[in-house]
Amino acid sequence: MDYGIDKFGNRMQDALVEELFQSHFERGECADLPTLKKCARSVLYQFAAIENAARSPPPPLAPAPATPTPGANHSRLIDDEAIEQEMARIEQFLDSDEGLEEVVEEIRVAKQDMGIQGVPSIVVQNTYLLSGGQDSHTFVEIFKRVV
Repeated sequence: MDYGIDKFGNRMQDALVEELFQSHFERGECADLPTLKKCARSVLYQFAAIENAARSPPPPLAPAPATPTPGANHSRLIDDEAIEQEMARIEQFLDSDEGLEEVVEEIRVAKQDMGIQGVPSIVVQNTYLLSGGQDSHTFVEIFKRVV
């Protein structure tokens, strides 16, 4: 079973960004390696559940047990081994310098070429830079200019 970015592409990337935002802004977690790995694992399980729901017939209607069955969990539906294989790939990437030069170059371009000095910064059509929080009227004025 493939639960990785190769299969789900931008949808998984968007889900990971959302998970990282929730981690930082809602749970107050920092972006250290353990947190990044935890977020990646969470997204992998989310997509595994979606994949399994899409290919599994609906379960027969039956009353829910009064108490959960010990040991019963997601593993009968989700291929934990596939998740662990994908996590090994992710951890190998995060523990390496792969992609570091590209990130450093993107930061340099943002700072030097585009003038970005803080977050949030929004560039509209490579022409207008909005730095810091802006009200809706500012966006409306910029959108009027580019339309």
